[in-house]
Amino acid sequence: MTWIRHVQKILERRVTFLPTMKLKNGKTTQKVNKKLIWMLSSVKRNMKGRLEYFMEPDKSTKWYKKPSLRRRRLNHNIITNRPGVKGAAKNAKTASESWGNLFPDELLEIKVTDTNQYIDAVKDDFTRERDGKSI
Repeated sequence: MTWIRHVQKILERRVTFLPTMKLKNGKTTQKVNKKLIWMLSSVKRNMKGRLEYFMEPDKSTKWYKKPSLRRRRLNHNIITNRPGVKGAAKNAKTASESWGNLFPDELLEIKVTDTNQYIDAVKDDFTRERDGKSI
């Protein structure tokens, strides 16, 4: 099937009226101008099963309604190792063991000591004793 015949078949389905013109050999043909060819290109893409799109008024940008199905997966979306906890946290059976893996006792002792030093420094600013009480 030639390209012209393919165009004519599509135009018969999509356009109700096209002006005809006589050729030198006596045959008549449908007049296809640039605007119809542009319109036809979007029709042809849709008939082939491609995605429909919105065309910008400048006719240079296409905005597809749906994402492409034949798209390569991006490198940062590929999961190479399984999610989950690792090391000693895998063996934790209770919530307190999990807490101990996240915050070791040495870290908690440092935090409590620093907090008590801060409270001692600012407790004179409080009028009530319980507001500036060390832990």
